Amino acid sequence: MVKTYWGVDSSASVTSDVYNNVLKRFGKPLFWGRCLTTVDGYSEGLSRAEIEFLRSRGTKLLPIYNNFTSATGVRSGMTSAVDAVSSARRMGIPMGVPIFANLEQSSGVDGAWLRGWYEGIQSKGYTAGFYQDLSEDEFKNSFSAAAKENEKLLTDTILWSAEASSRPSGERNAPAYNPRTPSHSANVWSWKYGGDSETGAIDTNLATKALYDRLW
Repeated sequence: MVKTYWGVDSSASVTSDVYNNVLKRFGKPLFWGRCLTTVDGYSEGLSRAEIEFLRSRGTKLLPIYNNFTSATGVRSGMTSAVDAVSSARRMGIPMGVPIFANLEQSSGVDGAWLRGWYEGIQSKGYTAGFYQDLSEDEFKNSFSAAAKENEKLLTDTILWSAEASSRPSGERNAPAYNPRTPSHSANVWSWKYGGDSETGAIDTNLATKALYDRLW
């Protein structure tokens, strides 16, 4: 049985009210996914105050980058990676921590972009990750194409399967860890199983020990 850690992600900033609401309704999150930058209509950018707040409560940070609309072309992937790393450094996030590209809101994705993101993130000392519904043919085909161009991408990247096929729940009521995967050898180390809740766009997730140990 896979050992998992329960956490949440949100597009909105983490305040004491938001945190306490999650604590009351679901339990203590061991990690919290937050976007590094503000994107109008999608997310409020992470702040140092949030990081300090979360860490003071024993909740690790899971960084997300979503400041792009199309994920095509190697140069575009590298540009996004540079921006993501710059944002992470400004927030004091140490090297080695995974940064996940949120592909859900992208109008398209190809293997060249995935490779550009991977090479750009890894070259700066962070760990590249992808956040997407891993059952989608476009992503599966693009991920396979990227791995053929750079074999290390398959073993080095971390995948976060965004499915949300059930209502949000706390750790006690979470399903057994069973995310979709584009490849049997891929590192699918996180799973968004629960969709938006009444508490304000909170998603519930499970992460494996391999990912949890790399979070900050």
